[in-house]
Order: sequence, then structure tokens, then C-alpha cells
Amino acid sequence: MLKGDKWPNESAALLTVEMRLPEPWSSKESQGEWSGEARGILSNCTLPNLDLLLRKMSHCAGGEQFVVLAFDDENGATVLANRIRAQLL
Repeated sequence: MLKGDKWPNESAALLTVEMRLPEPWSSKESQGEWSGEARGILSNCTLPNLDLLLRKMSHCAGGEQFVVLAFDDENGATVLANRIRAQLL
């Protein structure tokens, strides 16, 4: 979170994480559960003072798209992307 209108770092990166299911959701409830689990995984990959998992903005066909704002340079964003990838594989 931004405190006092100051960014935690000089650099920032947006990471888009798109998750797709092989089959459509069976119900809105299953979609909500799946989405909550996915958000939990992404939240566990972020650093509390440097990364921010943004609210869901849209669905993609057969899945969901999540956006993480990382207050870090390209190398730090790559580390975060690799951490997320490792948790999702």
C-alpha cells in the first residue's frame, strides 16, 4: 500500500497472470472457490511491502486474469514471476 503518497521503490512493474481451466466451471460457486484459491496462491508469492495483488478486473475465456503491481526493478519482477510460476506448475 502507498503510505504518504510515496512509492516503496523507484521502479514498478505490472505482472499479468492468466489462469485457464481445461473445462468450464460447473457453477458460480466453483468459480468463486477456484478464484479464491488462485488469489491465495498469488498473495503468498507477493512481498507485503513491495507487491500488491490488484482487485479482479475481468475474466478471460475459461479462466481468470490477475494483475500484480510489483514495486521493484526488472530483476525483482522476474524473481516474482518465477516464484508465481513455481507455485502454479
